[in-house]
Amino acid sequence: MDSKQHEDPASERGKDNEVAFLENQGAVVKSKSPSNAALLKAGLKTNLSPSEATAQLRVLCRKFAALTEKVKEETKVREAAEREVRRLEALLGNEASPVVASCRAETQAYVRELKETVGKLKRELRLEKEKNERTVAKALELEREKSALLASPSPPTQPSPMRATSSQQDTSSSSLKHHSAWDKEQVNKIQSTLKLTIEELEDELSRKEEEIQTYRERSQRDRARIKALEDEIHARDNAQRAAQEARRQLEADLQQAQTEITNELENMQRIHDQAREDRAMRETLEQQLVTLGEVNAALEQRSRALVRRLELASAATQECQDLKMQLRDAEVDNETLMQTIRPLKDEQFTREKDWKVRLESVKDEKSQVEQQVCELQEDLASLQAQNSLFSEWMLVRNENTIAAQRDAPQDQ
Repeated sequence: MDSKQHEDPASERGKDNEVAFLENQGAVVKSKSPSNAALLKAGLKTNLSPSEATAQLRVLCRKFAALTEKVKEETKVREAAEREVRRLEALLGNEASPVVASCRAETQAYVRELKETVGKLKRELRLEKEKNERTVAKALELEREKSALLASPSPPTQPSPMRATSSQQDTSSSSLKHHSAWDKEQVNKIQSTLKLTIEELEDELSRKEEEIQTYRERSQRDRARIKALEDEIHARDNAQRAAQEARRQLEADLQQAQTEITNELENMQRIHDQAREDRAMRETLEQQLVTLGEVNAALEQRSRALVRRLELASAATQECQDLKMQLRDAEVDNETLMQTIRPLKDEQFTREKDWKVRLESVKDEKSQVEQQVCELQEDLASLQAQNSLFSEWMLVRNENTIAAQRDAPQDQ
C-alpha cells in the first residue's frame, strides 16, 4: 500500500508536467483547504487510557484503508482518461495528414494542364481552319481561272505574271497557230496542276478533319475525365468537411476530456494530500501509542512501588514519628546554635572592622614606602651619574699621569 503511494520520481515529474500543461490551458487551481491532519491532530486527546487509544487507532486505520481504496479508484479513472486522451490525439494526428490537400493540389494542377492543352488545341485548330480557308479560297480562285480559260478562246487579259509573260511572248510571235497550241498546252498544264492541288488539298482537308475528330474525341475524354476529377474533388471536399467536422467534434471531446482530467487531477491531488495527512496523523498516533505504552509501563511500575509503600505504611508512619522527634530536637539544637552564633558573628564583625582599619593604614604606609623608594631610586640614579663622571675623570687623570711619566725620562 505504501509502495503504491510512493511512486517513482519519473512518474512524479510526468504528473507535475501534465498538471503544469493543464494549468497553462486555463485550469483554475484552487487554494489548499486547511490541513485535515492538523485539525485531527489538534482534536485528538492526549491523555487517553490504553483501551481508548486502541479504539481510536482502529477507527483511524479503517479511515486510512477507505481513503486508500478511494485513491486506487481515482488512479484507475485517471489512467482510463489518459488512455482516452492519447487515443483522441492519435485520431487527430491521423486526420491532420496532408493526403486530401495533396490530392486536391495534384487534381487542380492536372486540370490546369488539361485546360492549357485544350487552349493550345483550339489555337492550332483555328490556325488549321484559317489555313484550310486560304487553301479553299486559292482552289476556288484557280477553279474560276480554269473556267475562264475554258470559256474564252483568246488569252486572258487579267493581270498574272505567268500570263503577262506568255502574252508578251505571244505578241512577239507572228504565228497564230503556234499561239493556239501553246494555249492548249498551258490549259492542260493548269488543269493537271489544279487536279493535283485539289487532290492534295482534299487529302490535307481529310487528314485535318481526322485530326480535328481525334482532338474532339480527346477533348471529350478529357472533359469526361475533368468531370470525374471534379466529382472526385467534390467528394473529397465533402469528406474533408466531414473530417473537419469530426475533428472539431474530437477537439471538443478532447477539451472536455482535458477539463475532466484537470478535475480528476485536482481530486487526485487533494486525495494524495489527504492521504499524506492521514499518514502523518497515523504516524503521530503511533508515536502517541508508543508514548502511552511507556506511560502505562511507568504507571504500572509506580503502582507496584505504591503497593510496596502501602505494605510498609506502618513502618513508614513510625519512621515519620521518629523523624518528627528528631526534627524537634534538631530545631532545639538549631535555636541553641543560633544563640551561640550571634555573639560570634558580632565578634567577627568587630574583627573585620579592625582588620579593615589596619588594612587602610598598611595601604597608607605602603604608599609612603613606595614614594620613598621612588626618591631613593632618583638619588641612586644621580649617584650613578656622578660616579660615572668621577670614573671618567679618574681615567682621564690616570692617562695624563701616565703620559707625564713617559715624557719625564725623555727630557732627562
